[in-house]
Amino acid sequence: MLDFGAAHTPSESPSIKESAWDATAYATPRYASAQLLDGERADVRDDTYSLACVLYVLLAGKHPFGELNAIQARAQRLKPARPPGLTGKQWARFEPHFRSIGSVAPPI
Repeated sequence: MLDFGAAHTPSESPSIKESAWDATAYATPRYASAQLLDGERADVRDDTYSLACVLYVLLAGKHPFGELNAIQARAQRLKPARPPGLTGKQWARFEPHFRSIGSVAPPI
């Protein structure tokens, strides 16, 4: 899965020139954070969002925003529904990671 590791900084690997690094070239659009799709510098929010999407698919059997990417979901102010089988307390720990499509990363 190439979405993970988007927060890799080019300076961590001498084989990747910073000017040539484009994380969006390696991202699956529906699993990429809004920040990454907006062209912002990659950070922990990108990997957190991608992982949250994957876990949501495993729990609910579908992507949290259907066919929409994070920018489209943010524009429509969508919030994913709580997957069946998760308690309110479990969802309260999981759901904030989807808010990172337009804000700072929540605590893990």
